[in-house]
Amino acid sequence: MEVLKSLLLLWCFQEVIQCYGDNQYCADQVEAVRVKAGDTVTIPCRISFPKDWDENTTVEVYWREATSIPCGNARYIYKPIAKGTDEKYKGRLSIVGSQHKEASLRIQGLKTTDGPRFCCQVLLQNKEREERWQNRHTTVLQFQEHRHIYVEQLDAVPALQGENITIPCRIHNLPANKQELKEVIWRLGNSELCTDNKVSITERQQRNSNERYSVVDFPDDVSLHIKDVRPTDKKHYCCEVTVGFERVSSTHGTQLGVKDSKSDKEYFVHQPQKASATKGGSVTIPCSFNSTNNNDPLWVGIYWRVDSLTGPHAYHPSQEFINSTYMGRTQLMGQGDLHIQGLQEPDSTSYYCIVMLRFCIGTNKYNSVVAYGQGTSLIVTGHNNKIQYYHWKTYALIAARSVLFCIVILCGTLAVIKIKWQVDESIRKIEL
Repeated sequence: MEVLKSLLLLWCFQEVIQCYGDNQYCADQVEAVRVKAGDTVTIPCRISFPKDWDENTTVEVYWREATSIPCGNARYIYKPIAKGTDEKYKGRLSIVGSQHKEASLRIQGLKTTDGPRFCCQVLLQNKEREERWQNRHTTVLQFQEHRHIYVEQLDAVPALQGENITIPCRIHNLPANKQELKEVIWRLGNSELCTDNKVSITERQQRNSNERYSVVDFPDDVSLHIKDVRPTDKKHYCCEVTVGFERVSSTHGTQLGVKDSKSDKEYFVHQPQKASATKGGSVTIPCSFNSTNNNDPLWVGIYWRVDSLTGPHAYHPSQEFINSTYMGRTQLMGQGDLHIQGLQEPDSTSYYCIVMLRFCIGTNKYNSVVAYGQGTSLIVTGHNNKIQYYHWKTYALIAARSVLFCIVILCGTLAVIKIKWQVDESIRKIEL
């Protein structure tokens, strides 16, 4: 029986989100938020738990402040009870969200002494049982006032099987002398906590081998480039750099989501085949998605690419990755519709909606699914012909009115002449 149970659990894990189990408890947080003193910031925490908890279940949210990871037994700064806020944060904390799906923390009037790390904890209770869990890696506040060196990564990157992809790693506050950057190591693994991922490859190894992994341009760009993406590349990738005598790393890195054939049967992205708009105007290209299962994602990311499914981004959640041609001209509207302003004729191309969904598959274990639409062909028509058409109509109307005016004037003149002739004729008869 134990063997059968183990096999069943293994099957559930491989099928990722097809099975529901008592271990699906997640508190999903972003790695870092860039802030400055005085700001009001919301630290996201998206929560998930099995659907077998009844409607009488109460959900309580707690927040801890920590200086290192994992969060462990760091002190509480927020509890859902009277006087549950730490004196340091008195009057500055509030919870945002329904607490059944979101338990984000809002902090007002940020101080450089706040945090710098925060982790979300959730408690479920009903008459029969209770369950408590918390996020492990925390969210760190990166204050602009602090000039310490740190690395920044995207929380997730979608990829298609067979394409070449780059996982960005940005180093902030790096000394002007780039020779201080001694080494970069990328750690790969299935854990969200980078310290758990033991498989690593250094820049020197990447440079001297024919592996699919390579650093883009050390030391100018330490991002990781992966050739010919495969389903087995679906891992967490953590950037670690050595600057001088200091080693700095990401906390939970970037999760690479890879589109596979299984997604084609469960997730569907809908967008129209064609769209048209006028030069100089704007257009909104619809994108929606649905699935054949009833699992609720923790997080949904929408990406739009141009020309092909592997082309440049017309829209990306991180503005710096949007192609310069579309910078400042695109935004999301509604669920995932792409809105483009200031249309020009070169915008006549195909646009592909890519959706990345993040699911809870175990206690603080996650899986990302990638799906995409078949593309929308946008045709941008010039407005000159339309203007000329309207000008022709205007000119015709003016000409018609001019002719009518002339006719009226002529008729009036003839009428006056006739009346004058009749008057003169009457006077002449009287004189006779």
